[in-house]
Amino acid sequence: MEQAHRQWHQEAAALLESHPAYAAAATTIRASLGELEGAVGELESAAQKLEAAQSDAVAAMADIEPPEVVLPEPELPPGASATALYYRG
Repeated sequence: MEQAHRQWHQEAAALLESHPAYAAAATTIRASLGELEGAVGELESAAQKLEAAQSDAVAAMADIEPPEVVLPEPELPPGASATALYYRG
């Protein structure tokens, strides 16, 4: 039974592959797949370059210390209370 099944598949594949429409479609599909694989390779290369550039940027900025932020002190008008608006005590 297994042998008959395998033989049927082989014969069907041979008939399919010998059809002119199949040959044309298969050629188009293989060409498209090749283009896609090339595009994936380019994308992976671009991603590696981006990661390297980001690593270089992080390394270049590692020694940078941002300036201290000085916040202004609140100025209350005379007689005003510093009690929060939501305080109910």
